[in-house]
Amino acid sequence: MAAFRPHPGEARRIIFNWAHRIVGISALILGAVTVYLGLKTNQVGLEEKGLYAVISFFIAVCFVFLFELYLIMSKQNRKKRPVPVGTTRVDIPMEQPGHQTPAWSEPEMPFKEAMIRTFMFLFVVLVGASVSLTIFLLMVFK
Repeated sequence: MAAFRPHPGEARRIIFNWAHRIVGISALILGAVTVYLGLKTNQVGLEEKGLYAVISFFIAVCFVFLFELYLIMSKQNRKKRPVPVGTTRVDIPMEQPGHQTPAWSEPEMPFKEAMIRTFMFLFVVLVGASVSLTIFLLMVFK
């Protein structure tokens, strides 16, 4: 998918973003089903204890997913707000007659939003690592 990723601000970028989300959510669901079926086999012997650990991971992922939806909705609402009259942008170059100036493009993601998303990613990684360690320890000390 990265080979077909359009630059920020292009019209097809929203299609790529949603396709990327759908593929990620599908992978997450298939992973959940795979882990559930793996824990339900009698070979591992962690039907209940391991399942609680995996359920806690997916609850954490659901919270991150809901927060991601909140960020998407707030970004869309920010774009719909009208610009107050009398405000100007200092960083937009003046157009001169006969010259084409490139359109000013806003950064894809503000710094604050990037930090929030980084912390969400780290949260999911830490919860996933702790769940993996829990399942591993349950298998070892079984």
